[in-house]
Amino acid sequence: MIFSRRSIQDRLDAIRDTVPSGWFSELVERLNKPSRDRLAALYELVVIHGLLSVGEVRIEVEQPSGKRPDVTFVSPQVNFVADVTSVSDAGLDEANPYEGLSELVETLKNKIHMPIGGVDIQIGARTERKGRGQQTRLQMPDRSDLGEFFKAHVEPEIRRQHELGRYPIKFQITDNATEIAVTIDPSKGPYSFGGYASFDRPTIVDRNPLYRALKAKAKQLKGVDGVKGIIVGDADCASMAEHGLGGSEDTWESMTREFLRQNSSVDFVLLLSVRQKQRSWHPAMGYDRQMFAALRTQPDFQLSAELSYVFEQMGKSFPTPKRMPINAARRAMEDGYGLGLHGAFKRSGKVMRVSSRMIMEVLAGKTPVEKLSQFHDQNPFSLPFTEGKLPTKIEVIPGEEDEDDDWIEFTFDEQDPAISPFK
Repeated sequence: MIFSRRSIQDRLDAIRDTVPSGWFSELVERLNKPSRDRLAALYELVVIHGLLSVGEVRIEVEQPSGKRPDVTFVSPQVNFVADVTSVSDAGLDEANPYEGLSELVETLKNKIHMPIGGVDIQIGARTERKGRGQQTRLQMPDRSDLGEFFKAHVEPEIRRQHELGRYPIKFQITDNATEIAVTIDPSKGPYSFGGYASFDRPTIVDRNPLYRALKAKAKQLKGVDGVKGIIVGDADCASMAEHGLGGSEDTWESMTREFLRQNSSVDFVLLLSVRQKQRSWHPAMGYDRQMFAALRTQPDFQLSAELSYVFEQMGKSFPTPKRMPINAARRAMEDGYGLGLHGAFKRSGKVMRVSSRMIMEVLAGKTPVEKLSQFHDQNPFSLPFTEGKLPTKIEVIPGEEDEDDDWIEFTFDEQDPAISPFK
């Protein structure tokens, strides 16, 4: 998910008594179910929660036209109705499932007890003319055929070379429709690599996932009175990328501009995404992330300033994003609750901190002790125990803001004669 689970629950608690109970229960169900729809539900939640801090929000109010837009908003500044949606490149990913192939290779490696990482998959591509533009397609099976292809061509070759002890494992699969080169070098772990042409960059301003999502919502708003708009959340869509693409590729700005030109009945479009900035010259220092919002209105719209004010105030209620949309979309498809601070470890003098969730999972028997050692390269408790030290103080330290985990802080003083020689 884009935001931490704790921040999501805080906002659910905040709106629980202000929205219809049936709608709220359905929203919670969508947030709990692994699917791409999780991100759509998430954007609805933060938008409604944010708007409630500025004015009155009514959910799915029936209009004279019989339509039920997602949000009817009333405030001293401006009133409007809006539909909230999310957009992704899911269809393109299905046809070009590079990530799926990588996951199948890593799963097989685990089965045959190969170390993590060290995989390099290179995939060829071809460019096809599509009406007024062109489309790039990776030379590999689509997702529906990937499993069968993997079992027939990739898995047997990896197993064969592994059993013969040939390292690095190398092979190519090339024919009229396929161009895949696989290298597995355990010495290059724990990281994996890959290379393929970009297949999700739009080349036609009105024929791409973002434009199609806007067009679909415009139809739903047709016949609705008053100020009307569409709020779009980025659920892993290249059209909403941070940098302008240039050349023959169109950006979200040109797409929204063209959409508003062709759909004069829609007064505004608000785009929501995440932007990140590297903290220092080295990627290991991590990134700072913040929400990104872009409001576009019809050229003759008279309430742009008022609308901008409302959305600026709404944005102040958004949580701090923890993931970029591309990673959030992948996690939204998974069961479980993420890793929290798994693998994080801090030691300073007599004090050591480890993940609270990790400790609970080990104590509950859900995670073997060996996994603890893998996350930290060695068991973090082995050194103080070998030195004959027992914890003299154990304290829970809250994680950072919007973090889905806490620290368990252990303090170790001098050797304890209970587990060390007399002196």
